[in-house]
Amino acid sequence: MGLSKSKDFKVRWFKDRDLQPYISGLNKTLYEEYNERIFKWEWLENPHSLGFVSIAVVESQENTPIAFNSFLPLKLRYSKEEFMIVQGCDGFVDADYRRSGLFQETIRFMAKELEGKGPEMLIGFNFSAATEAAKKAGSLISSSFQLWTLKSPKLSKDTRVSVERVTINDVFEIYKAWETSTDLIHVSKSRKYLEWRFLKAPMREYRFYKISGYGLVNYLVASLGYYEQGKRDLVLEDFSPALADPRILSSTIIEVEKDFGGADSTGLIANNSAQIARVAVSLGFSSEPRFDLIMKAISGIERKEEKLYRKGIELTNISDWHITDSDIY
Repeated sequence: MGLSKSKDFKVRWFKDRDLQPYISGLNKTLYEEYNERIFKWEWLENPHSLGFVSIAVVESQENTPIAFNSFLPLKLRYSKEEFMIVQGCDGFVDADYRRSGLFQETIRFMAKELEGKGPEMLIGFNFSAATEAAKKAGSLISSSFQLWTLKSPKLSKDTRVSVERVTINDVFEIYKAWETSTDLIHVSKSRKYLEWRFLKAPMREYRFYKISGYGLVNYLVASLGYYEQGKRDLVLEDFSPALADPRILSSTIIEVEKDFGGADSTGLIANNSAQIARVAVSLGFSSEPRFDLIMKAISGIERKEEKLYRKGIELTNISDWHITDSDIY
């Protein structure tokens, strides 16, 4: 497929022979246990596949992989509109080649290769170093996201709120009712997507909940992971926006923690301006910086100064988005 060359390196798409260098590099830089099973789930089972593994690879003059940057295909939705994007996720540059502009080159390569082939925009939830590289490759910084952790709980159970363990099919039905009534931009979640994202994902244990109260029906997907010294980490992975009511969220956390048999920490990812973040503060959550949300037009997206538009709808206004932890790869 496509190939970009310069004096010292070339950029191309991923090939089967790149698998072990990719896994080894990720485990040196980002992960402790990335493996072939995770790769297969993420790239070969993804229902939004582009038909090939959309990971850009930089090769040295000796044809050795020295950098990787992955662009995961997903779909976004707002109102009745649905469109394809790619999300920049796992990537690294070999230590001997850092500060050589290779990360920017992978973004330029991707945008050129994918123009007119489906994906309309790149988004990425970047750490600070990757943010600067993305800016140099023409990306805009839309907003920042924080990790919210329950530090000083101020929780109480409201008897008017019920929390019930359900199936992923129930989650889909609740989501489907919400998506037809909202103009918020969000990751589109078909039944097939939800099954891939939560039932097939090899990383954590996921449970599904229906939350009813105050005339509202919400869904929540929560996960439990284990960290150093066996600590139990509970994450509110995906939820409908109306969960951001202190009475509903407080009762939900109490019941979900109980259902998992307790947790050493409970957290979620949200932008500072999101309603869930404001409610989290009132319930005793504290935040720390986590990601910068970057965006770059590929096809069909109009850039006007520091904003992006699709069919007249501004995409760079984060207040028009609903993003949860499970949307960040």
